Amino acid sequence: MIYIFFSYNLAFTVLFTGINLPYATLTALMTQDQYERSVLSIFRMILATCGTLFIKTCTLPVVKFFGDDARAWTMTFVVFGFLEIVTFMITFLFTRERVNTTEDENRLKIPVSLGFKALVKNKYWFMATLNLILIFIAQGINGSAEVYYTKIVLGNSSLVGTFSVALQATQIICMFFIAGFVKKFGKRNLTAAGFVLYGLGSAICWMAPTNMVIVLVGQFIKNIGGLPCAYVFMALMADTYDHLEWKNGFRVDGAAMSIYSIITVAVGGICTGVFNILLSKTGYIAPSLVDGVTVAAQQPDAVKSMITFCFVGLEVITSVIVFVLLMFINVEKGLKEKQDEIAARREAKKSE
Repeated sequence: MIYIFFSYNLAFTVLFTGINLPYATLTALMTQDQYERSVLSIFRMILATCGTLFIKTCTLPVVKFFGDDARAWTMTFVVFGFLEIVTFMITFLFTRERVNTTEDENRLKIPVSLGFKALVKNKYWFMATLNLILIFIAQGINGSAEVYYTKIVLGNSSLVGTFSVALQATQIICMFFIAGFVKKFGKRNLTAAGFVLYGLGSAICWMAPTNMVIVLVGQFIKNIGGLPCAYVFMALMADTYDHLEWKNGFRVDGAAMSIYSIITVAVGGICTGVFNILLSKTGYIAPSLVDGVTVAAQQPDAVKSMITFCFVGLEVITSVIVFVLLMFINVEKGLKEKQDEIAARREAKKSE
């Protein structure tokens, strides 16, 4: 199977680095089979999860092996850097892009303006990108608020680690079942159902934001709901590239991924800034230093309410919006016929 070949080439790269963003583009270019594309995306996220766990588990033992001092940390990251270079080279040398346009047309340089214009006019890509922006905004605000929420609202800052472990445990338990659900229900439908659970879990947390048990239950439901988006949404994005090629006669995967990269980088910083502004506007009181000890201040109710909304409330709203938008992204319908037409065009072009 093609996804075994693909995952073999990328396994060490993602495992050692935890970096998987460029491979979302490769997923679209490795195959046009919708199910294989989904499995590729799932493998990518499985390896990203494994890479994160691997680095977290191995870093300190490696540091201690080198002496557990400043030099040891430097040597550890030299080793990781070497492994990163080697695995990226494996990917570069052995991963094959199988999705190409015609021999003549595919070699032409598509003007940047034409590529972006085609993307914006592609309704499926446009709505999917709006979804990504909403998702990244909600996750960015959520991530900024997490430490404040656990410390100020729940009164236990160590729960940050608990939330992280719960998320990874949920991913490990459920990731082996995603492919079967995709095959049965489709990427769009499964992702939409996931956001129903995602919003429900966040709503449960929002209803009782100070009850630790209820919050943990809500977070578990939310994590399950977020899995389809994390694992197969980029495969759905790849389907929009095929629709664009069918409509316009050329592919702009690179331009699409450039926009995706810009969104991921920009939204994170913007969300952090917005959250800090909200803290200031609602009257957040910074901790004070008393006899050399940092003492947290009692925060106003407005601050607690704002933090709670940022951590769980906003995701309820964005989940509803994303669900509605997903109902219009029916790009999977008729895609096989479009891909066959694209293939026929390529063959006709070659025979000219």
